Amino acid sequence: KKMIYWEDFTLQKTANIDSPIRLQGYYYSITDEGYDPFGFFYQNGVFIEIRGSNFKNFEEMDTIIQNAFINSKRYMSDRMIWGLYTIQDSIIRIETYYHISAFERCSSMLMGNIINDTTFIVHYLSIPYKKEVRKFENNYKYFRAFTPKPDSTQTFF
Repeated sequence: KKMIYWEDFTLQKTANIDSPIRLQGYYYSITDEGYDPFGFFYQNGVFIEIRGSNFKNFEEMDTIIQNAFINSKRYMSDRMIWGLYTIQDSIIRIETYYHISAFERCSSMLMGNIINDTTFIVHYLSIPYKKEVRKFENNYKYFRAFTPKPDSTQTFF
C-alpha cells in the first residue's frame, strides 16, 4: 500500500480568543446556482471545510451538514477537510489541503478580508507547490448560526 505524502502546513495552530468573526455556526457563499457551504471556524484555530454545492435553500444545506458532521463521525478521520486559520487585523488566512495526485497533498492558502463579524471576502488562493495564485472576484462568505457544531478534536495538528 503506497503512503500518501502530506505537505506540512505553514500556519501554526493559534488560538483565536477575541474572534472578530462569529464562530457559533458555519460560513457559506451564494452563487447563481444556490448556496455553497464553506466551513466551520473554531476558537482553537482549527477550520473544517464543508464540501457540497448548489443547495437550493438553508434547510437542505443544514440537513446535509447535520448528516455529515453531527450524525456521523467519519469526517474526523478525513484529513483533507481539516485546516488551520489565523486572523491578523482584518486579514484572514485559511490553510487547507489541495489534491495534487492520488498520492500527493499540498497545502493551499486562502487570503481575504473581514468585513464584519458575519462576513468576509476571499481574494486569493495560493498553491505554492504549483507556483499558482488564483484571484477571486466577489467571493463573499456569510455566517449562518448552527448548533451543535461538529467536534473539532483531531490528531492532525
